[in-house]
Order: sequence, then C-alpha cells, then structure tokens
Amino acid sequence: MGMTAEEIKKAFIEKRTQKSQAIEPAEILGAKGFLFKSSSMDMEGWREIAGSKEETVRKLGPAKLVQISFRSEDGTRVFDDLDLALIGGTDEDQIRPVYDRCMAINGFGKEGTEGVLKNCVTILGGDGVYASLANMGYPCPSCTKGTAPTSSASIGSPSSTGPVELPPSPGGPS
Repeated sequence: MGMTAEEIKKAFIEKRTQKSQAIEPAEILGAKGFLFKSSSMDMEGWREIAGSKEETVRKLGPAKLVQISFRSEDGTRVFDDLDLALIGGTDEDQIRPVYDRCMAINGFGKEGTEGVLKNCVTILGGDGVYASLANMGYPCPSCTKGTAPTSSASIGSPSSTGPVELPPSPGGPS
C-alpha cells in the first residue's frame, strides 16, 4: 500500500526544511567558504539574469551563480545581492574556476551534463523493465571506449518505437 496523504505531506515538509550539505570548499575575494547546490528558486533568479536581453545585466550571470552557491559551512550566504557588482568585477582568472565548479555542482556545463547523462534516472525497456543507461552497457559520454548496448528486448524493440496507431473506430473510418 502507498503512502497516505498525511505521510506525503510530512515527507515534503521534511525535505523542504532539510539543509543542503556543503559540496566542496572554495575561496573567492579572499573569503573562504563552501559551494552548495542551489535551490530551484535560487536558480530561477540566476536564469533571469543570465538570460537578460540587457548586456550589462547578463554580464552579472556568473556573479549571481557564485553568489547563490558560495556559502559558509552552515549554509548561510556569504554574499548578498549588493555584492553582485563586486563579484562580477573580479578578475576572470579568479572567478572562472569558482563559477565553473558552481555550474558543475548545479548540473550545468560539460562536467554537469556528463554527470546527468551518466547517472540518467531510468528508461522503460520494451519488456517493461526499468534500467539505467549505465547498467545497460551504454558508455559514459566522456569515455573513449564504446560498449555495445544490451539486447534490444531490454531497451525496446523496433516495433515499440514510433507513433502508435489507433485501432479503427467501431463505426468505420470517419
């Protein structure tokens, strides 16, 4: 039997109030701290800035990602919105390594994309069994060795791909 509505609600509240963990130490502008995976709400703020049509605002995109990801060990932000110009004005060679790590931690950039693909959730095979791509013999995107996929039965047969044809209606063609 599944979870009750009350159990589901309790699990959501518990997850929402759970503090995220520091991923790795970092330093920027002489401040030592830790990089955290940012919440989807924080990431939306970053996307708005990074996707701005106004170039002066868009240039603050890397600074915003660093600002929302760089925190003290207890998860408190080190920089606030007023510090965006300060972070954005930092030399490229200082901010770039931290920004690249923030991108990867939050699932973006080459390393982040490879991690997502490598740990792809699951797919439904033709036999109705769920399997992860890594367990099906597909190579990691960053690997140079190719491996053959498992049998077509485990990943879906050719007859199970493409559009599904609907049976004719009882009254004949319309």
